[in-house]
Amino acid sequence: MNVRRHVKPTLLMMLIAAVALAGCSSTQVVPERPLHAADACAEHLHELAGALLLYYSTNGRLPESLGELRALGVKDLNCPVSGLPYEYFGDAAPLSDRPGRLIVRDAAPVHNGGRWGIVLLRNSPDAPITADVVWFGEED
Repeated sequence: MNVRRHVKPTLLMMLIAAVALAGCSSTQVVPERPLHAADACAEHLHELAGALLLYYSTNGRLPESLGELRALGVKDLNCPVSGLPYEYFGDAAPLSDRPGRLIVRDAAPVHNGGRWGIVLLRNSPDAPITADVVWFGEED
């Protein structure tokens, strides 16, 4: 009989603790950055970044539109996931939260709640321009 008296309060305490912990959990889902290798869009943007750098080194400027890259053999200017054309910002302003300028990005946040983009960076006036494919969450 003494055992039963001790078991009931223990079960009650466990139930109360479980309910309290369940109430403390967050329902906000923070999107995770997808892996490059697992995302066809990121791989496609790497190829597009190479074409942009080749265009720049050949012409001394960025193209007026992504369509100008077709002369370099670029055939597809759309995200392979959404099918939407990439957005192009040839005169993009510097990013506020990281170095570089966002020049190309997905038209919609279809990559785990975010967008892939191409950021151009020049560390100094004499340094060459580099291009990185980066993922932006919608809060960025």
